[in-house]
Amino acid sequence: MSILKETYQSVVNKARLEESLKLLTQLVTNETCGEAGTAFYIINEDSTFLRSIQGAGTMPASYLDETDKFPIGKDPFAWRLAIDTGQPVITADVFEEPLWKPWISIARKYDYRGCWSFPIKTQENKAIGIFSLYFRIKCEPTEQYLSLADIVTRTAAVIITNHSDNLNRTKAEKALQQSERRLKQLLQQRDEFIVVASHELKTPVTSMKAYAEIVQRRLEAMGNKEDSGMLKRLNVQINRLTTLINDLLDITKISEGQLKLTFELLDVNELLKERIDEISGTTDHPLELQAGKLPLVSADRERIGQVITNLLSNAIKYSPRGAPIAVITQDMEDSIQVSVRDRGYGIPEEDQKKIFECFFRVRADNMDRFPGMGIGLYLTSEILRRHHGAITVESKPGEGSVFIFTIPHREIQRQPSGIT
Repeated sequence: MSILKETYQSVVNKARLEESLKLLTQLVTNETCGEAGTAFYIINEDSTFLRSIQGAGTMPASYLDETDKFPIGKDPFAWRLAIDTGQPVITADVFEEPLWKPWISIARKYDYRGCWSFPIKTQENKAIGIFSLYFRIKCEPTEQYLSLADIVTRTAAVIITNHSDNLNRTKAEKALQQSERRLKQLLQQRDEFIVVASHELKTPVTSMKAYAEIVQRRLEAMGNKEDSGMLKRLNVQINRLTTLINDLLDITKISEGQLKLTFELLDVNELLKERIDEISGTTDHPLELQAGKLPLVSADRERIGQVITNLLSNAIKYSPRGAPIAVITQDMEDSIQVSVRDRGYGIPEEDQKKIFECFFRVRADNMDRFPGMGIGLYLTSEILRRHHGAITVESKPGEGSVFIFTIPHREIQRQPSGIT
């Protein structure tokens, strides 16, 4: 909802059209976990062609150049059908749709397979543009994605109309309230699905882990080291799946203000040593702890352990094989500080402020080839925020990254319920 507020505020502040629409693109990226590409087009005054809006979506500039001034002729193409009928045109697989045959080469060139086109309409039901979603795989429509597209097109209509005939503030605020209500419903549906799905997954995953450990011990007793090693690797993957399930549940708890913390006096150096010892047996990266003298702090042991594990796991994931990782602790004036330094691929400067957002993933230099959903750093930052601490990053592409988090000295009041 904060993105929608920011979008409408940009309209009130008379921001450029592409800047306002780009905020809607950010909403789509967050809600689809980066699975969908986006593009916006506006119908010209004579309704003869579509003008692409550079900088508003995520599709490459070269693609927008090729589709700019796309004629609205007699051909029954998706955009033409969407404009004529006023209804979405959903093509789950362009390679299976005969109408797409003349444009298959463009789909291949820009690596998309699914293409959904939605008309952007005024309150008078007049089509003024097109909003398109692109998917790399065959993608059938879901209620969640269709609801999201409905929010985007309605909001885009307000933005475009406002830029063309100076829509007043009252009208924009009314449209914002309607979109916020719909988005709130959508987010609630997403959270309910995550909770149900996560709980349903927990039982079979727990059973799988138990059986795998039993079989591994039996194989070790029989001296079958090769098969025992395979079971050990299976257990590592099961642990990753368990962590993912728990992370998804934590996201829901955070959104509902129900993330519970149990404070105790904590020796962070001791906790770091425990987590480093646990992880060292699963990686070929040397992990070094350079521990300075620290006072005890008031913190939730499990949650700070989760922060440490997330940062170490990321350092391992995004570093070349065998590259060393250093963990450095020191006592500052009013807080303790922990730094996790790697010699990995680094993070572009423009992405460093975004990496703590939920579902954001760095795309530069093929970073998306690494597995993950972009939730670990978000959870890390939220846990530290609830400890009145903070996390920052210093990074240069090709030189590695340093993640630095702090926990204040002062005693945090114990609270039995969720902390928001």
